Amino acid sequence: MSRPSQTSLPEHLRPHGDQDFEEFRKLCSTSESEEFQKIHDKKGIQVFVKAITGTSVKMIKTVTTLSFPKEIVTDVLMDEEFRPEWDTLMLEAKSVYKVSDTCTIDYYSSKTPGPLKNRDIVTLRTWRETDDELLCVNKSVEIPTLTPTKKFIRMISYTTGHRLETIDTESCHYTYVSHFDPKGDIPKILVNGALTTVAPKNIKSLIKSCELYPEWKANHKPEYKPWRTPSQMADLPNLPEECLEVVVEEATEDNSGEEEKLDEGAIEEMQHLFEESQQAQELQEEEEEAARAALAAMKSMQAKRVTTL
Repeated sequence: MSRPSQTSLPEHLRPHGDQDFEEFRKLCSTSESEEFQKIHDKKGIQVFVKAITGTSVKMIKTVTTLSFPKEIVTDVLMDEEFRPEWDTLMLEAKSVYKVSDTCTIDYYSSKTPGPLKNRDIVTLRTWRETDDELLCVNKSVEIPTLTPTKKFIRMISYTTGHRLETIDTESCHYTYVSHFDPKGDIPKILVNGALTTVAPKNIKSLIKSCELYPEWKANHKPEYKPWRTPSQMADLPNLPEECLEVVVEEATEDNSGEEEKLDEGAIEEMQHLFEESQQAQELQEEEEEAARAALAAMKSMQAKRVTTL
């Protein structure tokens, strides 16, 4: 089946356009004084949150500078085959349909710790890359061939994306923005509270992945990069006719899959796990800071010995 023109696609299945990307750039560049509140600023990682009208789930923005070329970070973010190497919670991640040379319908499912049900999500993802910038943005869509099941709670991405800006040949500026709802019975106060812990961990995971990726890719189809070579998506099917003719209701609390039915004890357990995670991260940061201070002291002592010889 030939790929339908973008103008013939239902509006919710059209790739992100110029206005969408410009709005995302504004989110990436919006300062703290413009409704974003800074909640974390350590080791070069800044995390901001923003209240969104009509929902209790906050938007998050993470900003940092990465000591890797934009191209390597792009490959790490876009390479689905590499994802199992760093995403330990992933059950399945794949592109399902091709919408355009730079837009796909994607499916992702993940394990969820504690008393929670596993989650899944279907998104429309569009990307643009130039020599100096990568923009990759997604939003949730519901299509009749990938409707929610009782096996998973269907998550929602209202807006999620990455922006990379080249600084020089060895580094880039990274911004991640997400307004995302895991749905189900997780108290929103815990969802918002976890942002402080999860966002810095994600940056550390990204850094580690960028370190490992070049060697891994050299041994795993090194020429295969469909995000840069559209012809390599030739085997990815186009949207079927039934997806073009039927508009499925957007996922809500009523159609996002099986209910979790968490009792008070389960919620208390989640709160306990969250607090333990926060404490573990704070302890790790203190240990890393102490190690850096000890290393700096040793170097200073060595320097003094050299000058006295």
